[in-house]
Amino acid sequence: MKEGPKVPAFKEKLLSHSEHGEKTRAGSLLQFQGRNDLVVRPLNWAKMLEKGRVNPGDVADVSAVDFAKISKRHFDELRMYGVEVPVSFVVADSSVRKQKYQEEVFAVVENVKQAEHPDRARVGKAFAILRENLLRYYTDKVLTDESFLADIVKDRQYVYGRRPGDKKDKLYLVDIEPYIYNGPVALRVILRTMTDLLRDEKRYFKSSRYDVIISGFELLLEMLDSRGRAARKRP
Repeated sequence: MKEGPKVPAFKEKLLSHSEHGEKTRAGSLLQFQGRNDLVVRPLNWAKMLEKGRVNPGDVADVSAVDFAKISKRHFDELRMYGVEVPVSFVVADSSVRKQKYQEEVFAVVENVKQAEHPDRARVGKAFAILRENLLRYYTDKVLTDESFLADIVKDRQYVYGRRPGDKKDKLYLVDIEPYIYNGPVALRVILRTMTDLLRDEKRYFKSSRYDVIISGFELLLEMLDSRGRAARKRP
């Protein structure tokens, strides 16, 4: 098994994950020694800030600890809307000497065992419930103008399966990158992306349940567009 970085805050070196050792935009997926039940994902938090991919709008001069706290707050909030997110965040001393930022942030995600022969109807119901929950989440963000998670809508970011102790399969958000934005421009992009995804899912799952969900996202888009038109008319 390929070794990963030696992080001072951890007693042992991180290893390339035995099941999920592929490269991602954030780097390799790792694990603790003898713990393939956890997936450790390095988050290049400094680069994400520099590229504007984390812009909560309420914190200036974000540190590694701030980044972890902001990320935790947003994913904890997502759980309040019924979205299963088995993640925690860890801040550790950097393993790279003399770099600009002396700390690193890791997302530690529980390794969900994917269902081997999932029933399409059950998966479709799980996705429909997820989309209803995300509709409530983004509706509140439109109404409150609070910051929100952006990269949580694609179906491939979710796994339908079980964690240890689960008695039935669930849909889990496991592809964790805390892209956090605020404002109508980013919201509009998310809502349009979601509407397109919903139409595809409706065709795939052949579920009329999606009609109301699609209408809800279209209404949110209209609310944002109406606000934009009203703002442009102001002297």
